[in-house]
Amino acid sequence: MTGSNLENGNLQFFFLFRVLRMPMKMAAVFTVSLLLLCCSAISSTDSSQQCDYYVATGGKATLPMTFALDQSDKLTWMHNMKTILRQTKDKFTSEGKNIVTANGSLTWANVAQSNAGAYKAEVHGRDGKSRWTSKPTRLCVIDPVPKPTVTHECKQTEVKFTCKVQPKQAEGFDFEWLQNNEVLDKEKGQTLTRPGDQVTGPIKCKLSNRVSSETSEAVHQTCYNPSQQCDCYVATGGNATLPMTFALDQSDKLTWMHGRKTILRQTKDKFTSEGKNIVTANGSLTWANVAQSNAGAYKAEVHDRDGKSRWASKSTRLCVIDPVPKPTVTHECNQTEVKLTCDVQTKQAEGFDFEWLQNNQVLDTEKGQTLTRPGDQVTGPIKCKLSNRVSSETSEAVHQTCYNSSQQCDYSVARGGKATLPMTFALDQSDELTWMHGRKTILRQTKDKFTSEGKNIVTANGSLTWANVAQSNAGPYKAEVHDRDGKSRWTSKSTRLCVIDPVPKPTVTHECKQTEVKFTCKVQTKQAEGFNFEWLQDNQVLDKEKGQTLTRPGDQVTGSITCKLSNRVSSATSEAVHQTCYTPIFPDKLFGINSWIVVGTGGGVVLLLIIGVIVGCVCSKRKKRLHLEEEEERRL
Repeated sequence: MTGSNLENGNLQFFFLFRVLRMPMKMAAVFTVSLLLLCCSAISSTDSSQQCDYYVATGGKATLPMTFALDQSDKLTWMHNMKTILRQTKDKFTSEGKNIVTANGSLTWANVAQSNAGAYKAEVHGRDGKSRWTSKPTRLCVIDPVPKPTVTHECKQTEVKFTCKVQPKQAEGFDFEWLQNNEVLDKEKGQTLTRPGDQVTGPIKCKLSNRVSSETSEAVHQTCYNPSQQCDCYVATGGNATLPMTFALDQSDKLTWMHGRKTILRQTKDKFTSEGKNIVTANGSLTWANVAQSNAGAYKAEVHDRDGKSRWASKSTRLCVIDPVPKPTVTHECNQTEVKLTCDVQTKQAEGFDFEWLQNNQVLDTEKGQTLTRPGDQVTGPIKCKLSNRVSSETSEAVHQTCYNSSQQCDYSVARGGKATLPMTFALDQSDELTWMHGRKTILRQTKDKFTSEGKNIVTANGSLTWANVAQSNAGPYKAEVHDRDGKSRWTSKSTRLCVIDPVPKPTVTHECKQTEVKFTCKVQTKQAEGFNFEWLQDNQVLDKEKGQTLTRPGDQVTGSITCKLSNRVSSATSEAVHQTCYTPIFPDKLFGINSWIVVGTGGGVVLLLIIGVIVGCVCSKRKKRLHLEEEEERRL
């Protein structure tokens, strides 16, 4: 009985153990299955993010066939795990949603989201054996971006712009901001916040993704009125002071307001306390490191100990401007010209002033961000100076590489003058003449048409001539002659025509330096390079003086000084100048006559008087002696 009960107990325990063990196994199996499923899902998700081709919904797409098909080959295209096309080469032109080109590429004229996914191509021979299988190619179909809109809101002294997008999801979009059609390089978010007084032009937002882009309409902010002129300008990070113009008593309470916000309220005995806004002993507001947040309108109020108003200042607007960055100069070659650009690495180029220098001489009339000049006139270093109201920076010097100064000019002519490139070959009546300017054909005529008028006038013998030469006419020229059959008879050597501006009339100024006088030959032109200077004193050339300045001891400059300016095509002489630094003891002229002529004449007259006196004395003495002799003879 006892043994039977024990056996039954063991069976019950074994059964209970098996029952409890089954859920544990099932739980383990379930856990492992779940982990595998998650890994599969993660792997699937990761692989879906790696697209081989991106295309816009509704656009065109092509998955190329990279295998050369035989006529009998059977092509199979699969989309994910589904076969979407199975054809032989002679049926590739069949029309359908999926059109296969002659070489087996898969193409769509209007892609839909359902076309996205993994594609694979297989090629089998006529016997059904596999000849080639492509790697899976993932096609991603993305909706084109919508056209965004820009809204803005005012925040004290700043303006916040928001690029609004109509679809529910903005993820995957790239944002770009433009001010005055210039890209703000570092602004890549959906919002843009800037000081109001720096946003004076139109703002746009550009939205893009991998397949398309759209730009919003331009928006002008209404928070800051540019007509509210700034009273004080200061550079970001610099020092600034808003002065207190009212004499404070010891018990007065001073209040400074920034916009509508009270930023400081103190009595005079606390004015020296430190803080973001430091007040000096007389109540002036000062900063040691100005930030953009400090810009705006400020106002001071003074109350006595009883709280009565004693004085209130007018509103004073402080404008905080970023210092200009150091610009860089780049250049590009345009046929016979060089275009230089002053590049600015900053968010905003508005409000900058540009100035160009060649050989450290300012080109007075060049105030834009670009400078275009004939290549043969740019032989020295070029710099760009960038400035605003609070700072300035000058670029490193750049030497253009478009025009080689070693390419000497064959003919030099003044701009606006006449020029002729001679034809040295004797033309027949039926010959065809071609003139080329650089690589461009500017004239093609036969001899009986050479007298036709135009921008390029050809004389009877085929010479090329101009009545009013422009800078655009500069450059290399070449002539070619062909007979009536089109065979070449003659080709000229390349001839370089250089067009140079005539020199302006210079002016001479002078300054006093102790015992010396310094004369300067001033030239009112963009470019002083290539000019020759010559100095004249009393119309006599000073042979060794060839610079733009002339320095001489004051006592040696007693006559008129003139400066002669010349280049290869023209010359001009300044008006005569008389120095006023040194006054000679002996004047240059007396009564309008050269002093030396007067001295010489006076000396001659004095000499004649002396001779006359001597002769008179001699004659008188002789007469007296004769008279005495006569008297002695009478006595005898």
